[in-house]
Amino acid sequence: MLKIVKFFRSLIPFESLTITTSLTFSEVLHRLDEVVTPPKLFRVTLPFGPPPAKPYEGTISGNTFKISRIITGRNSFLPIIEGDIHSQPFGCSIKIRLTLHKIVLAFMILWLWTTGSIGMFALFAWLVEPSVGPIFLPILGMFIFAWLLCLIPFKRSSAVKNSKLMRQNELKQKIKQGETVLGLFMNCAYPAFMEICGHAGFDFAVIDMEHGPLHPLAAEDLCRAADCVGIAPIVRVRKNDGPQIQRALDIGSAGVQIPQIESKIDAEIAVKSAKYSPLGARGLSFATRAGRYTAAGVDITDKLNEESLVVIHIEGKGGIENLAEIVTVPHIDVIFLGPYDLSQSIGIPGQVRDRRVIDMMQEAVQTIRKAGKAAGTFADNPEIAKQWIDAGVQYVAVGVDVAVFLRACQSLVKAVRN
Repeated sequence: MLKIVKFFRSLIPFESLTITTSLTFSEVLHRLDEVVTPPKLFRVTLPFGPPPAKPYEGTISGNTFKISRIITGRNSFLPIIEGDIHSQPFGCSIKIRLTLHKIVLAFMILWLWTTGSIGMFALFAWLVEPSVGPIFLPILGMFIFAWLLCLIPFKRSSAVKNSKLMRQNELKQKIKQGETVLGLFMNCAYPAFMEICGHAGFDFAVIDMEHGPLHPLAAEDLCRAADCVGIAPIVRVRKNDGPQIQRALDIGSAGVQIPQIESKIDAEIAVKSAKYSPLGARGLSFATRAGRYTAAGVDITDKLNEESLVVIHIEGKGGIENLAEIVTVPHIDVIFLGPYDLSQSIGIPGQVRDRRVIDMMQEAVQTIRKAGKAAGTFADNPEIAKQWIDAGVQYVAVGVDVAVFLRACQSLVKAVRN
């Protein structure tokens, strides 16, 4: 056996072969089993290699990692597995560089040669004498399966590489499935606040560029932070304006939230600005975060149209009066009722618990739901949020980050002083 391996090894004109592929956090980082001493030493199960997949041990330094050996204690035939950790829209990924040494390649060639020879013999025997088919078919099937075991890891890596470029918008899927999703409005530019929202369990966060002081660069960094903790970043623009909507999506957000929609024409303009042709006329550039800076290629517009979430705000009497027409506009995912602006539009600014405001919103929710769209709204506290969820609202923003922080600080001061 060793002589045969050495023979195949002599046929390989290089010492090692490096394979570069990519895996998303969902494929790798959630497989981190435990962190052990010394610091930054970790254990991970990688979804490739000779089956079954085995746990490896390695180190992380900054944004790079290196896996050194199989945990079983014996040296791995794959001692160089290294790569870089970096963020991507809708998630984070790891770029893997897998080095196969000459001896490993020799074993792989021997494995394929042996199984292929036996498999061909079984096939030939079956063709010559069909009566022996019941004997040789299981053998043939076994060796075809053995070949697939060698090929599957590389096919899987390729599939992951393609899928990580255009990941599914999980928030949009939850809404389509009728689930209730919870979020928070974000006025702070500090990415840690976004990460905290993700760790707290929110489904989405609205990066508020209408009432908040956020710059597009800060909004883009908030999108990166959101992707790394699995929360969907939605950008609320200042007005129903094509360039603003385009920029909100180009920075890699999961969707856009558009205020002050008063008519069917307003809604159509919003959709046209948010979607590429043939659904709209969104400006096209692949050198954006949404386009993976050209890494995703050019055949991505249909996928981006499919995954981007479009939320429109109904905030005035005109929007309520024209709601029956607005809900007929296609490619709108959520119709968001703004209670404060609605209260102002009927002359009672800020009185969002007034019966007139509540009745108007409840009727609007029924109209939205009958049209097959999701209703959304803002709630100041959990009790109000639960009331609107019971009324059929799916997309609920529970507060604003700065207001939540204020109430927490007030409670803390009051608890200590009293």
